[in-house]
Amino acid sequence: MIKLVPLTAEHILAIYGKPLPVTVFGIAGVENGCVLALGALYLDQGCMVATCLFSDEAKRDLKRHTRAILIAAKRLLEIAARRNLPVRAIAAPDAPRAEAFLVHLGFAPVGKGIWEWINSQI
Repeated sequence: MIKLVPLTAEHILAIYGKPLPVTVFGIAGVENGCVLALGALYLDQGCMVATCLFSDEAKRDLKRHTRAILIAAKRLLEIAARRNLPVRAIAAPDAPRAEAFLVHLGFAPVGKGIWEWINSQI
């Protein structure tokens, strides 16, 4: 069973292999001590940017993790809502369902591949 925990530097290293170039806060999905995914927010030019990273293992079996991914995304957006700033994201070009998932979460396209969250959805 996947456990959602506060994001730490160790989680980032487990997925990304090095520290991220920005300060982030968020959630990690951990199963049997293995970091499967992380969802993070960071500030950039007056708005929050939402991002997620998946381990190779999680990418191979995303369908099995759909429920945990949705719960984590909603928790991350609840955190973002308390900051009262616009939240933006870019749909991963290598993830065919990324745009549909952003729409499901309440994001709308605002131009050139950028999506903005309408926080009344949570």
